[in-house]
Amino acid sequence: MCGLHVPRILHAAQWSLKRKRGEDVSLTVERGDRRFASADRVMSLQNDRGLGVKNGTLGRVDTVSAQSMSVLTDDGRSVRFDLKDYDRLDHGYAATIHKAQGMTLDRTHVLATPGLDAHGSYVALSRHRDGRTSITVATTSPGGIA
Repeated sequence: MCGLHVPRILHAAQWSLKRKRGEDVSLTVERGDRRFASADRVMSLQNDRGLGVKNGTLGRVDTVSAQSMSVLTDDGRSVRFDLKDYDRLDHGYAATIHKAQGMTLDRTHVLATPGLDAHGSYVALSRHRDGRTSITVATTSPGGIA
């Protein structure tokens, strides 16, 4: 997936899930201003041994406030942290192929853009656990994705 298209996919995913989420809390994290709510998908962006998270750890927000967050990781652990101590996270609805390398997921959805090569295709198409992969082919136009 081309990294330039991830924000668009992320925005669409957030709005489609809005009814399932709790109240939004505005936070400033390492990558800028974000709005998080309970049930949001999140991804850690840096290893932290004290918290037991690695770069790319995925989970769902359990609780969030302006000062702290509690996340239930995909491997079943509950991780609670003060945002002043750990702010290296972002929404985890979409990831680049590079970030997903080494992950195993229940389902994958691939946006095939003109920059997708054979190596990237193999990585993207081999991330799923149960054989379900959705592929969307995008072409570029002067205004972005066509």
